[in-house]
Order: sequence, then structure tokens, then C-alpha cells
Amino acid sequence: KEYINTSLFSQGTYTESTRTFKPGQWGQMGWEYPNGADMSGYRYLVVKLKKTQTCDAHLNIFTANSIWSPCCESPAFGSKKQIVVDFQTAKYTSGDTKGQPLDTKNIRIVCFWGNGNGTIVVEDMYLTNNSDYSPETPSAVEAVEYDNAQRPTGIYDLQGRRVGTLRSSETSTSQPLNSSTSQLPKGIYIVNGRKVVIK
Repeated sequence: KEYINTSLFSQGTYTESTRTFKPGQWGQMGWEYPNGADMSGYRYLVVKLKKTQTCDAHLNIFTANSIWSPCCESPAFGSKKQIVVDFQTAKYTSGDTKGQPLDTKNIRIVCFWGNGNGTIVVEDMYLTNNSDYSPETPSAVEAVEYDNAQRPTGIYDLQGRRVGTLRSSETSTSQPLNSSTSQLPKGIYIVNGRKVVIK
């Protein structure tokens, strides 16, 4: 929940226990990457919904730190429960870059748009290269080595973004990491300088 901006435009709400997004009127809400996120290593961005959305929703992807900049707008979700953005063919749909390929090396904002009259209930959302749009299975990750004095004590995703903090009792490499990692989504993380797979 702490990574979702509910008021990119208009005030919305997000209920983490049910993954329910309720945008405000003509609202936008979602994720910001102020320094840019490189998603060019992936072919597809997949959104799976638990049920049909009820707010005329679509997805906006921006490559500048403003929702007033050119973006790639997906078609309206309608009754679809799986939405796929193909990064190989995705193009800007607005502004002076309209029709040009989306710069997937520099994603700044990924957000839902809604008319304020309903909800978007998300089952899952991920990047993948699988042609059947299934999530990728974690593969081997190169070992990360640090001097003990420089060992990171946070929790990082594979893009190097800090996504959590270790409790003081877990900073020793011999301690279990259950309490600090229990809320993380499935994936591979660097925790206390070690690779950790959350299943």
C-alpha cells in the first residue's frame, strides 16, 4: 500500500486486503518511479482482475514525472479480466510523441484511470516475457558480494529499489528473516546482502 499514490489526480482509495482500487472522479492512481524504471527487458505488462471493473477503467503509462505529459493509454478494460500491454508494439497515444514507440527504458508512472463510479479489483500484476502471459519462474541470480562494512541492511528488489527495512534482530546473516519479508509479494529480493526467494 505504501507504494501506491492514490491521488495522482483526484483522491482515490486503495484497500490492500482486497487489492481494490477506487479512483476519485476522473482519477488516476498507481505507482511512481521518480528516477525511471527500466522495463525494456520484458515484453508484456499483465494486469489480472478478480472481477470486471466498474469505473470505465484503463491503464496509463508515463515516461515523465507528470500525468500531464504524453502517455501510452491502454484501451478501456471493459469486461476483460486480463489486460496485456505489449511493450514491443506499445506507442504513445497523446502529446507530441503520439504514434511513436513507448520508451520502456524510462517508465515513470504506471496508473489506473477511472471515472469515480466504481472499483478495480486486482488479482495480480506483473512483467513477463512468456507468450502465454504467465508469470516468469524465478531463475538463477548471480551471487552478490559485499565487504561486511558495506553490506546493505535493507530489502531490495532486483532493480535495486529499497522495498523494506530489516528489523534490528534480523541484521545478522544467521537470523531468520520471516518478520521483515512476510508482507513482500512473490519474487526474488536481496535481503541483508543475500538472495531470497519469496514464494
